[in-house]
Amino acid sequence: MNLIPSEIKIAGETFLSNPEVSDAISFILSPGLQEKFFILQLISFFVCFFLVIAIVFLLRKSDYSKWHRGDDLKDMLAFKPDDSKKSREYYINYWRKIIKRLEANSESEYKLAIIKADHLLDYVLKEKGYDGKSLEDRLRQVEPGKISDLNSIWKVHKICDNIPHDAIYKLDIDEAKRILAVYKKTFQDLGIF
Repeated sequence: MNLIPSEIKIAGETFLSNPEVSDAISFILSPGLQEKFFILQLISFFVCFFLVIAIVFLLRKSDYSKWHRGDDLKDMLAFKPDDSKKSREYYINYWRKIIKRLEANSESEYKLAIIKADHLLDYVLKEKGYDGKSLEDRLRQVEPGKISDLNSIWKVHKICDNIPHDAIYKLDIDEAKRILAVYKKTFQDLGIF
């Protein structure tokens, strides 16, 4: 039984009457070639399956996957403005989580600790009644003397702003501790510790 029509007419023109086209279509639809394609499809399926498993394994082992798995999602959602004031214990516990990131011996964790400290400062200033669209706006409103070293907090905030944008920025443990010490002193000045 021939599966290929001898000719097809479209808009008055005849196709497949050309023996070369007919032979090419016959070859493509031949059972031998289809069997080879099936083997190729089967091999491709197993290779893709192996690669997906490898990707999942590597993502689970990397620090980057913590963000995708949602390990930090609860912490991020905890700092949405709401009507209630956060307790002193809440801030202390959150700060301990930030400091615990330094134990990871991972530059990405150091950077994340600084970013979270900056977000904490932003939230505290909002809660203290400082208005503005950004942390910079709120820092401009802080009256002299409220934060003992306002220049240092501006400097570390600028570093924090550059972290996501500067892929080659290197941060070691000593620098991370120095930056977090500035944030801690600021939180003490603001009375949350």
